[in-house]
Amino acid sequence: MFNDSNIRLYRVIFVCMLALGNVACDAAGKQKTLGINVRGSVSVQPTEFSGHYIYVDIDGTEVRRQLNGSGNLNEVVQGTHVRLATLRRTSPQGVIGLVITSNGNIIYDSGMLQTNDLIVYEAP
Repeated sequence: MFNDSNIRLYRVIFVCMLALGNVACDAAGKQKTLGINVRGSVSVQPTEFSGHYIYVDIDGTEVRRQLNGSGNLNEVVQGTHVRLATLRRTSPQGVIGLVITSNGNIIYDSGMLQTNDLIVYEAP
């Protein structure tokens, strides 16, 4: 049967379960789908590029990934935000652009550029 000490124990267990659930919900609420999209010319000679980006995982760890290739490149990761991204056209011709999204919303768009200058995104 239920006595006062059992009821208190159940209340403590219930409050602990609520607290643990809130921690898990907070972590899930901070996690976002982050997209890093390199847009380059896809012609007879696709635009070649190099760079990197750093995003923050939900546990606060910074993760660095390379951006090397030609034409277009799309990467999707799970984390809280993109902290930094750099991109440079390494081929002599073509256009290049960088788009960063968070949960499908564009947070940065460099536009399409015809340059070998470094494109840099830094989180505010």
